[in-house]
Amino acid sequence: MQPANGTLPAQNIDLKLLAIFVEMLRTGSVSQTAKHLNLGQPTVSMSLARLRKCFSDPLFVRTSDGMKPTPLALDLRPSLTQAYQSLLNATRDRADFDPHTSDRLFRIAMINSGYLSVSPRLLELQRTVAPSIRFHFSAITKDISKLMEAGEVDLAITFMSQLGSPNLYQQQLLKQGFVAVVRHDHPRVRKNLSMEDYEREQHLSISPVGTGGHWVPDIAIEQAGIRRRVSWRVESVLGILPIIGISDLIATIPNGAAQFLKQQGLVRVFPLPFETPTMIVMQHWHERFHRDSGLRWLRGQLLTAFATVDWATVSATETG
Repeated sequence: MQPANGTLPAQNIDLKLLAIFVEMLRTGSVSQTAKHLNLGQPTVSMSLARLRKCFSDPLFVRTSDGMKPTPLALDLRPSLTQAYQSLLNATRDRADFDPHTSDRLFRIAMINSGYLSVSPRLLELQRTVAPSIRFHFSAITKDISKLMEAGEVDLAITFMSQLGSPNLYQQQLLKQGFVAVVRHDHPRVRKNLSMEDYEREQHLSISPVGTGGHWVPDIAIEQAGIRRRVSWRVESVLGILPIIGISDLIATIPNGAAQFLKQQGLVRVFPLPFETPTMIVMQHWHERFHRDSGLRWLRGQLLTAFATVDWATVSATETG
């Protein structure tokens, strides 16, 4: 018989059951829930059967678009999600995080250009310090503050101006300027990049989603009255990867991303022949999880990793 108050009987509560319920709501997939929680699929299936018996309801029904929650599961979502987060926080706050043995999954929302500078550092951290930790990356969305409050995103890495919730902590990771990149064997741009070169060549421009088609370099270019011949536009820095190395286009991108592309042998990097503002990249987290030992460790590792990085300025000649 279904509990009269619509909650799980106290004697049947355990953290794993709540975790599986919350993950099923988020992913709509037994296999993805098992993967994210580092469990076997049979374990997830048996736990779902236990939940269904407790509530006398299917809770999740297979459809052509994955496993969808029933009306009762949706009714239970607020209370069981809150219960899960409360138990999880209590467990984490009482136990020190050990990166050498932990298999914790960290969920990070990040700007696209961050993949080129943040990911190599996290890979090195995983290789040398914390071999079993896992990462799930997602995009910055308009409801990011709510996702962080709910514990569905642990950390957000983005431009300083993009998040403004009073319940979020923020910490500067790095400052970086903007540079121009061309393929390493560009036929005309070789030793330096003059204003004449910049205006003569065709450009690969970036128009991030949600910015109205403009971001920092575009605004600086417009204010300086620079004539730029844009023949390609993409939505993110990642979009230039299949293009810049096989074209004669110029792209204007953050210096951190440029240094990654340079290390891969794809581009040469040049200072811009005009001034642009410095971009400040921050890491953000919700006050609910400020004392979480695992997140404190991760934030500290990222802060240390970027402490010696100086991407705010570029020398007056091509960077190598």
